[in-house]
Amino acid sequence: MDKPFPPVSRELIAALKQSFPDQVPNISDDDRKVWVKVGQVSVVRFLEKQLEEQEDNILNPKVINDV
Repeated sequence: MDKPFPPVSRELIAALKQSFPDQVPNISDDDRKVWVKVGQVSVVRFLEKQLEEQEDNILNPKVINDV
């Protein structure tokens, strides 16, 4: 069984979105720069999905500790 993904915070996602915004590349960007930006946004989206799954999981450690 795979290890669970470490907790992701909303603050982390907000900081990453500010640093790596999901926007159309500049026309002057070369291919390599475009692919780097695509990779950055892909990681942010992945972490957003992890956060969503953490918040949807009723067995979330935060929920267990609050009981």
